Amino acid sequence: MKMRKILAFVLVTILAFSMFGCGKKTPATNNNENSTNGSSQTKPAGEKEDVSLVVWGAEEDQAMLQEMIDAFKAKYADEANFTIELGVQSESTAKDTVLTDPEVAADVFAFADDQIKELVNAKALLAVIPDYLETVKSENGEGSVA
Repeated sequence: MKMRKILAFVLVTILAFSMFGCGKKTPATNNNENSTNGSSQTKPAGEKEDVSLVVWGAEEDQAMLQEMIDAFKAKYADEANFTIELGVQSESTAKDTVLTDPEVAADVFAFADDQIKELVNAKALLAVIPDYLETVKSENGEGSVA
């Protein structure tokens, strides 16, 4: 049950990254990018944004995660051109790998709950988007939300 909640959170996070432009963007071929703050302006009608994400998961979860990524890309194909790279990273070692260089770490990754304090202190995690905060609170225990 806990794994399902974690995976649901991973998908919500992927959705949030893609919908709000938090993923790594491929270089623009036109001048519609706002280079001062990294956010993109509205693209011309019919032109989709390119969104690249890196997702890390445990070796034993790779097939399941790939199915989830494929389903996500199919569902939101009209929203953006997704490039999602899936990599292997154990939940037990994710913190150490992320803290080595947070700038090149995955956009989405699972990690052991005892690692959250160090990841937060290192500013390696984004806050939950306010639109999803009530969902996160309602679907998780009070201690994990805190």
